[in-house]
Amino acid sequence: MKTFAYIVTPVTIKELKNYRPSIRILPDFLIKPFLNRLSAIKVLSMKKIKAIKGREIEGFLIITPLIGRELSEESALDKIISAGQLAQRLGAKIIGLDGRASQFINNASPYALKNLKLPVTTGNALTAWSVVEQVYRIAKIKKIDLRKSKIAIINSANPIGCLCSKKLSDYASRIIISDKDKNKLEKLKETILPLNPVEVQIEEDGQMAANKADVIINTDNTALNIAELNSNAILCSIYPGNNPQDLEKPRRDITFLKAGLVKLPFPDKFYSDFGLPRGIVSTSMAETMLLTLEEKIVSYSFGDNINVDKLEEIADIAVQHGFEIWAPDAPVI
Repeated sequence: MKTFAYIVTPVTIKELKNYRPSIRILPDFLIKPFLNRLSAIKVLSMKKIKAIKGREIEGFLIITPLIGRELSEESALDKIISAGQLAQRLGAKIIGLDGRASQFINNASPYALKNLKLPVTTGNALTAWSVVEQVYRIAKIKKIDLRKSKIAIINSANPIGCLCSKKLSDYASRIIISDKDKNKLEKLKETILPLNPVEVQIEEDGQMAANKADVIINTDNTALNIAELNSNAILCSIYPGNNPQDLEKPRRDITFLKAGLVKLPFPDKFYSDFGLPRGIVSTSMAETMLLTLEEKIVSYSFGDNINVDKLEEIADIAVQHGFEIWAPDAPVI
């Protein structure tokens, strides 16, 4: 039976307690002294996970606390690599990384991959697909013609932003790509233009980009001033970010979507206590499961330049195995 491991990196003691219920009764001052010495903990064994095609896999959830202001980037990377080595000892054939872990590994990719010694995936391809799918669905529900809308992708230079920008050019005629790194934006524009006859505008200021758009994709945790957005705008975020209802005068005209989550096709016995509804997992974890089910044991969503074909491929694999993008505000019609 193929086995995977998924690494999560809590950065607060509260978050750590969510993943490790057995320590909830302990006061924080008793937990802190152990954190620097704690590299990785196997939290859960996920046995006999069975999808609709009948294949079975198993996996392990491994936590690597990255808590403490004094924790350097080098120390954090070493902790994640230690977690990967634990995964290998447990028999995992592929490792999935949460968002924080993937940033550390991506920044040190040659060194990290050499020391992990296992294929790695970040879930970025499936995450990007969850964004595109939600935007497409909500536009259909609201009878919005995306060809006549302006779409802004905030932090377009990161891997998810790049994928969303390229794929959304299939549906839109006007796209604003936004990031602080103008050189990366210029390169991204050069890759988008040959794909489709689309107008690509560069805007380094994320808020300015959002203010000009009808549909805003926030691919990072950038704080946006909701009050300044266009009337009836659609805001799709991968991270919780700002909620229109948090304003003194709520913007009830704005449609707020949360991407990056997947509904599993099998009974959930392992992922019900981490702040998500039962049966719902992150796209990064889902992508790891899907690759294991498909026996596609390769480094998949990794690096800065992920091919759009991977986004489409992982979406097809998800459908085949009964994994669904979780979008309660944008159901399939």
